[in-house]
Amino acid sequence: MRTSYSLKTRFIATFVLLVVISCLVLSLAIGRQASEQAEDRIGVQLTDQARYLSRTLDRSMWFWSQEIQLLRAVLSQDNDHSPARITAMLNSLKQTMPTFSWIGLTDTEGTVLAATDNLLVGANISQRPVFKEGIKGLFIGDVHDAVLLAKHLPNPDGEPMKFVDVSMRVRDASGQVTGVLAAHLSWTWAKNIRQFILQDAEVSSDTELFVVARDGTILLGNEYFIGNNLNLPMLEDKNRAVPYWDIQVWPDGRAYLTAVARGTGFKEYSGLDWTVVARQPLGTAYEPVHDIIVRIVLTCLVLSFLFAGAAWKVAEKVIAPLKGLTKAAYSMSRGEPASIPHDTSIREIDVLSQALDTLVDNLTKSEDDKNRFESTATRDQLTGMLNRHGLEARLPSILSRLRENSGHADILYMDLDGFKPVNDEYGHHIGDLVLIEVARRMAASLRANDMLVRIGGDEFVAVLESSAAGSPDMAQLGQRIICTVGDPIHVEGYTLCVGLSMGHSCWQPDKQRFEDALERADKALYTAKKCGKDRMEFSHACNNATHRP
Repeated sequence: MRTSYSLKTRFIATFVLLVVISCLVLSLAIGRQASEQAEDRIGVQLTDQARYLSRTLDRSMWFWSQEIQLLRAVLSQDNDHSPARITAMLNSLKQTMPTFSWIGLTDTEGTVLAATDNLLVGANISQRPVFKEGIKGLFIGDVHDAVLLAKHLPNPDGEPMKFVDVSMRVRDASGQVTGVLAAHLSWTWAKNIRQFILQDAEVSSDTELFVVARDGTILLGNEYFIGNNLNLPMLEDKNRAVPYWDIQVWPDGRAYLTAVARGTGFKEYSGLDWTVVARQPLGTAYEPVHDIIVRIVLTCLVLSFLFAGAAWKVAEKVIAPLKGLTKAAYSMSRGEPASIPHDTSIREIDVLSQALDTLVDNLTKSEDDKNRFESTATRDQLTGMLNRHGLEARLPSILSRLRENSGHADILYMDLDGFKPVNDEYGHHIGDLVLIEVARRMAASLRANDMLVRIGGDEFVAVLESSAAGSPDMAQLGQRIICTVGDPIHVEGYTLCVGLSMGHSCWQPDKQRFEDALERADKALYTAKKCGKDRMEFSHACNNATHRP
């Protein structure tokens, strides 16, 4: 069944719908633009952070190499080459620069002659890259483990210790190579630089920085990633100019705004091809955008309420004349006296009012005549309800509605129990009053659109239309009618009781005629009478009966 809505409702709904649609379009447009701006802004920030860390690492490495070269120059010019003297100088540099975890001086064969805290003195490190490369010239090695040295150094946090090598050959005053000055830099200095950058007020708490070696191994970053290989398309594209940013899907399956910057060295330090990667989850990047969209949606809701209120006022003023006409028409449809209101403020409404006024006068005259005829021909004079002729007159319209709605009708054929003794003992006048009260009770138990017919005597038929969407519980309805009719009836000082038996059948217009369904209901009524009266029977079976307890 098609649902109808008032003009006011349509008016308000249109206003609100326009506001909602406008807000949705505005939210999408602003959200998209804001997302792009957020990506650009945060992408540039991440790029700057990656580049800053990369440059800081390169400059720091150059600085540490300069310190070692300065120490080498001091050793070369010092005339006192005793191990005690050299050890004192090495320890002094380490105390000044705690980043140096170990500094040692070897001979040309790789034997450690002097070292900070006398660690590894006498040990031969000729097979270590720090000696093999340092004897050739300035050597700055990549991050590595030093298991032997790590055993002798304090390690409060218990994490695997990482070092960076810096070494160079040492010459005497005559220019002769006398050995190698080697140093291990604690990787802690790089961690501290990274942490310093992340603690900046403008850096989001979700931002992460990684240092990746030339082979893709993660040297610095989240402890769960260190030592693993980072496979990102950005890192594989060696030909693209860096730094730059992009949206990348990481091994964990999540998308991040990602920026890369490659180390290019500093001054004469050529760098170790480290790549610094900065990332931030897209959710964090879009959080300001989400806040904007939420504010827009909340604003839309407020505007919707305001526009709904404004639309309500406008609709009230516009449809007030139509509302008066509708009210008058509704009253007349119920048979109540009403006059057509006239409103000259809107010309079309005024013309419509005059036309309806004339039409109503004409229809009233015709309807009065028709009602008088119909009342005589189709109405039961005693109870005022339809008679058999009235039932036949309304069957075509019932049939049309049922077919249109794919529905069916439930037919109740009812007959009073114990009415004849009442009629015989108290007379026809009392019997008529009982019938009037019974008819009233039956009608009150049914819906407004259900049809109740007095077939004749104390027999009644009810036709209940039902759509495909559902129908009333007929057993429950039948029980209610039986109980209602069975209650004591008080007329002219008498208290009388009658019972009610009924039969039920279902009329499906596409499968059977109404007369056949009515006959089945009559047979069910006969079964109810036969099976004990004061009960309801469905079709022919007595065991499906509904009766008064």
